[in-house]
Amino acid sequence: MATTDMLPATDNLFAQANRSVSEELLLLQISSPLALRVAERLQEIKVIPQTGEPISFLRGSTRERTTDEVANIIRRYVSFSPERGSINVIRVTAQSTIPGEAVLLANVFAEEYEKMTAEA
Repeated sequence: MATTDMLPATDNLFAQANRSVSEELLLLQISSPLALRVAERLQEIKVIPQTGEPISFLRGSTRERTTDEVANIIRRYVSFSPERGSINVIRVTAQSTIPGEAVLLANVFAEEYEKMTAEA
C-alpha cells in the first residue's frame, strides 16, 4: 500500500503547528495564497535590485501580466527541498536566466512564507 503526505483540512494551513518537513514542503508546493503574495510583492518591486532590470516574469510579449498569471508562472521556477544535514530546514531554490532574478524570487518566497506562518 502506498502512502502520501496529507495536510489536515483547515481554513488556514499556515496556522497548523507541528507539521513535518514533508508536510511543509507539500504546503510550499501547493499553496496558491503564497504564490499570489509572492506575485504581488514582485509586482511592487518591479525591477531586480542588483541590476535595475525589469523582472521578466511580470511582462508577457504584449502586456503586463495579471497577479494570477505571475503566480502561475513563478511556481514553475521555484522548488523546495529539505536542507542536507538538517532535520528542519527547507531550501528554496529558484531558476532564471538572470541570476539576480533567481535570488530575488527565492528570497521573496522565503520571506512571504515566513510572514504567512507568523500571521497564522
